[in-house]
This record gives sequence, C-alpha cells and structure tokens, in this order.
Amino acid sequence: MSCQSAPRSTQEGMVLTDSLQYPKALKRAVAKVYPAYPKLHKHELLIWFDENFDGSFMQAQPQISTLWRSKKNRSYIIKVRPLFVAGADTLFIHQIPDTVLQGWIAHEMGHLMDYRQRSGLEMIWLGIKYSIFEEYTAAVEKAADL
Repeated sequence: MSCQSAPRSTQEGMVLTDSLQYPKALKRAVAKVYPAYPKLHKHELLIWFDENFDGSFMQAQPQISTLWRSKKNRSYIIKVRPLFVAGADTLFIHQIPDTVLQGWIAHEMGHLMDYRQRSGLEMIWLGIKYSIFEEYTAAVEKAADL
C-alpha cells in the first residue's frame, strides 16, 4: 500500500491516494508535509474536517476499529476543525497560511509516528495519562515536534 500514485479528486471534495485521503482545502499543505513521513505511507490515513471534538484545532489518533490490530496494520485519523477560533478571532481553513497548516499537520504526523510504536494497551494508557496529567500532556506535545 503505497502513496506514490497520483491523487485523484472525488465529488466530496476529497483527494485520494492508495492510503491517504484528505480534503482538497488542505492539498498544498499535505502535499508539502506528507512526503517527509515515509513510514506513515504504509498505513491508511484519513484527514477530515470535524467540528465535534474537544480541545485543539487538530487531533491525531489511531482509528479505533484498528487499535487492536498489529502495529503495522493500523489506520490513523487526523481530525481538523474547519474554523480556527482564538479569542474573538475566527478564521476559515482557507484563510490560514499554508506554512501554518504545514506546521500543524507536521505536528499531528509527529504524534502518528509515536503512535506507530505503541501497542493498543499503551495507546489507551497514553490517552488516560494525557487526559489527567498536564505535565505528561506537555511532554507528549513537545515530543511530537521533535
């Protein structure tokens, strides 16, 4: 399962490759960042717009239905809010500079690189500690940028 084939567009506004699916609105940013993570090319990855998750602007996670599969057979999701809200300011995704989107996507892919190494049980434990301990959360977020 390689992502080397040329993307093709669908009516739903998504771009598809062999193992990657993402919104057209993120095409430039994803095209710039994704090649830097060849180890993720072996996994199915869905990047999609979702307004219904807590916390940050983007969120990376294993697809729950694949959590108990072997590490090499897992699929991953990156959820992206279509609006970025900071205080009184609101930006639509197309108003955010590509370089900013690239940085955020790279950060989320950094999380996925970490998740590739963890068992299903380790992923659950990570989620629990991430939710409870601020110091652990800060360490996980910093590690995603390295």
